[in-house]
Amino acid sequence: MKEKSPGGGEPAQAKFSKRLQDTSTREGTMIQLKCQVTGNPEPEVTWLFETKHVVPCQDKRITMKAGLATLTILSVQLEDAGIYACEISNGVGNKLSCTCKVVVMEDRTKKFGGKTPNFDKVISDAPDDTR
Repeated sequence: MKEKSPGGGEPAQAKFSKRLQDTSTREGTMIQLKCQVTGNPEPEVTWLFETKHVVPCQDKRITMKAGLATLTILSVQLEDAGIYACEISNGVGNKLSCTCKVVVMEDRTKKFGGKTPNFDKVISDAPDDTR
């Protein structure tokens, strides 16, 4: 007799139907890392950054809706650059993972407060009295 999964239907191993994509972004911007997953029962998702679990916080949000697993970083910082992994499992078959690389470019306008430089003195040519 075949076992039914809690969600109904036949049990099916967790798998990725769309994998993570490498991304580059500027410091201070928002990014979303997304992958589409399938399986019955619906897979449990774990996000990792450089092999450490990503813990949801004010700046990092983890969602799973209709098989779309998303890690949102609201304001990317230089220390957020690296390798991210999404691991999935649902008790049918093996745990699977996919990875992506996130490159964060420094926001150079931040060093000057985003303002244009202000010069106190006018710079002009040397006096023309060398004749």
